[in-house]
Amino acid sequence: MVKDKMLWQPTAADIQQSEIATFAAHVAAQTGFDWGSDFQSLWRWSTSSMEAFWTCVWQWHGIIGDMGHRPLVDADKMPGASFFPDARLNFAENLLAKPNHRLAISAYGEDGRITRLTRAELHEQVMALAGWMQAAGVSSGDRVAAYTPNVAEAVITMLAAATLGAVYSSCSPDFGVTGALDRFGQIEPKLLMACDGYHYGGKPVDRLALVADLAAALPSVEAVLILPYLDPAPDYSAIPNAITIADAINPATPVHDYVRVGFNDPLYILYSSGTTGAPKCIAHGVGGTL
Repeated sequence: MVKDKMLWQPTAADIQQSEIATFAAHVAAQTGFDWGSDFQSLWRWSTSSMEAFWTCVWQWHGIIGDMGHRPLVDADKMPGASFFPDARLNFAENLLAKPNHRLAISAYGEDGRITRLTRAELHEQVMALAGWMQAAGVSSGDRVAAYTPNVAEAVITMLAAATLGAVYSSCSPDFGVTGALDRFGQIEPKLLMACDGYHYGGKPVDRLALVADLAAALPSVEAVLILPYLDPAPDYSAIPNAITIADAINPATPVHDYVRVGFNDPLYILYSSGTTGAPKCIAHGVGGTL
């Protein structure tokens, strides 16, 4: 092995066009600080001028929303430091900005199905579903639970919930009723989205009867979105206030405005897999774990 041999070095053009260089140029324009093409110098500035650094990060990324007047409070406390405590923004609004014909989602099912959505198609479906959710009474702070495999509709439902300022949570349909209730029972969802089944090992696994039991065991649920994954026309008559997600995605009644929430307000809920007791809720906001 040859020692001290340079394996690769960026060209001057590479450096000038790098993300760190463009960010440093923004910092210089906003604050007057010149990093002199020295990463360590930029890093030291970021840790000694934290309020200016985080303000520049927000501006440079082009985050849509109101940053507020305080980028950071209690910076010397851990835990206790708070970023952008006065900010108001919407996760979906930022993620769905600039809808166009670029590919946004490419979903592959075990049975060979492929679903592709452009950014424009994703935006249209999210806003349409959010319109139905709003009409169903979902508003900021409400919880939307999803019992679903990893499909495009799971993303659409999450973004529709976020559009309204609601909080999304999900678990896999291979959980039984008890496992799903251990999770969703803690968050009292207003809306349940659930598949009629899924595929595993090449075989269909029907879940419609279990979904009926799950909805019945969640008294907070006021409406159920059914994802026909196994059967294009499943019989969900045993589930009160149920509608297929395709019927709910009505382009004629979309939401037009995003509900902006606090930077650290909850966006989605995950669960720990603790060895004793029910799984613990772990709430995440746009700014990180709460």
